[in-house]
Order: sequence, then structure tokens, then C-alpha cells
Amino acid sequence: MPSPHPAAIAFLAPGLVHQFGNLLLTIQGHALQLDRPPAAGLGRAQQAILQASDRGGVSLRILRILLGEPGELQAPAAQLLEMFGELARVPVREAGHRLDLLGDSAAGYQITANEFFPNVTAAVLEVLAAVPHGVRGRLHIELAGARGCVDADIRFVTEAGNLPFPLQLGGRVAALAASLRDRGDRTVVRELGDGLRLVFASLPMATEACGDLHASLPDST
Repeated sequence: MPSPHPAAIAFLAPGLVHQFGNLLLTIQGHALQLDRPPAAGLGRAQQAILQASDRGGVSLRILRILLGEPGELQAPAAQLLEMFGELARVPVREAGHRLDLLGDSAAGYQITANEFFPNVTAAVLEVLAAVPHGVRGRLHIELAGARGCVDADIRFVTEAGNLPFPLQLGGRVAALAASLRDRGDRTVVRELGDGLRLVFASLPMATEACGDLHASLPDST
């Protein structure tokens, strides 16, 4: 039976709600232009609606993954990080922090989305939970591909004016690693001085669009 990820869903829910709200407003606003002559921007309105619905479809697929949808959807690592950032910026901001993403070093690598989204979210939750109350800073996520793997380093950097502190992640890393093993995931968890590292198995880049979340929405039947 598929196993859902309730903590990840709860964390990303504000970002999903915010994104779907923006998408609906975009669709509604441009739909009102569809009864106008083409010279008034009909083509642009259609394009905006298609782009908005496409983004909504991707978010829906991510939600289905977090709900435990079986299978292994492969996609470029940098694309997955960008999609995660779109949903995670809202809850990270609500926690009083900023989110920095860097995925250029993983260009040319693809990994399994069904492990990436729940496991990166779980790691982010562990790092944020280790930050002392009242401390503000930046959550930095960086991808790097090498030797058949993609490393996702998740670090917390304090803002200027905050006293430095060591993140107490030893027990959290061990618990997260045990949880992933129990689920049968292949992701490896390692502790860093100011965060943790997830190691994903890299896969050959797809030559067709089948590895793209935008083209892989399941049938609703």
C-alpha cells in the first residue's frame, strides 16, 4: 500500500495553497479576455492560461507523490529543486527565514522525484527544528552531482547579529536515516556541521520528455 508523508504535506500546504490561489487568479483574469478580438491579446491570454494550468498540474503531481503515489518518476535534479523551492518559500518565510537554492552543479543529472520531494522536505523540517527559537537566518539548499550520485546539502546560516550556535542534529539525522530505511528508500543521510546531506542515486538523463513532471500527470480515472 502507498505510504503518505503527512509531515511533508503539512509543511508544504501553505505553499500549495498560495500557488493554487495565484494560478486561479491568473486563469480567471485572462479568461475574461477570451471574448475580445485577437488584437486585444487573445493569444497572450491563452498562453498564460495554459502556463498556469501546467504549473497547477505539476503541483498536483507533487501532492500525489507526497500522498504516497507508487512508482518512480524521474526528472532533472535542478528542475525538482526549483519546484520544491516554489512550494517551500512560503512556509520557510512564515518561520522567519529565507530560502536559497543552488542547483547548477547538478545540471545533467536526474533523480527520482518520489524520493526527492518527501526526503528533502523531511530533512528541511529536521534542520529547522534544530534552530533555536528566535534565531533568524537562511536555509540554503545546494545540489551537486558527481560519481553517479546527487548530493543535496541542506544548511542553516544565521543572519548577522545572531550568536553562532551548533545545530544539534546527531539524533535527528539518525532518526531520519532509520525512517528512510524502514520505508525502503535508497537515499543516504549524512550529518554536516551546519546541516545535513542527502545522497540520491543519479540516473542517466532522459532523452525524451517522459522524465518531465509537466508531461507525466496520471489519468484522473
